[in-house]
Amino acid sequence: MAIWEYRVIRLGTHPDQEELLNSLGENRWELVAIATQDIEPRAYLKRERMNSPSARESLQEVASATRVAPPPVPLAYAMVRMSARDDPGVRGWVDTGVDVVEDSAGISFTISGEVRESSGELVGPEGHPENLALNPAIGEELPSGSLVAMVGELGSVEPVTNSGFLPTSEKGRLYLAVSDDSYEHNEGEFVVTVTVM
Repeated sequence: MAIWEYRVIRLGTHPDQEELLNSLGENRWELVAIATQDIEPRAYLKRERMNSPSARESLQEVASATRVAPPPVPLAYAMVRMSARDDPGVRGWVDTGVDVVEDSAGISFTISGEVRESSGELVGPEGHPENLALNPAIGEELPSGSLVAMVGELGSVEPVTNSGFLPTSEKGRLYLAVSDDSYEHNEGEFVVTVTVM
């Protein structure tokens, strides 16, 4: 399983943003998203972690060449197993134990696994695109078997269709659920690694 490093860079402090992003790309950093926070554009990047001394040296070279601050320390981290049989209308949303706080830029998700949803199809976290389900506990019509997230007990529902970064301005506890309208014959699970940045 890949272990990812994450980095948030304030683009407004760099005179040549394109050169900065290109130099990071040469060192295997992938641009995940660009979002504005407090009127300042920020780049969210990730790369697969390498543990060799040469990888650490090349990271130091890029950081010193571009005068980039070290990557932020994750504010919270959890690994959650999401069973396809857990109906949020019966058992409630799954509490990750992770809080998204004021200084958080967003949430990084790494997702593995597949589930068999109510129509019998085996799907990934994007769910079955042709079988929409309206679960009153989720409140939105979404593909059956899809993974969804909510920040705070009254937050908006966000589909989490693949591994990646989800910027959010909402604050509070992070909850997860699998969307479906019938859970009786569902099988499988998603293993979700959550990192609040």
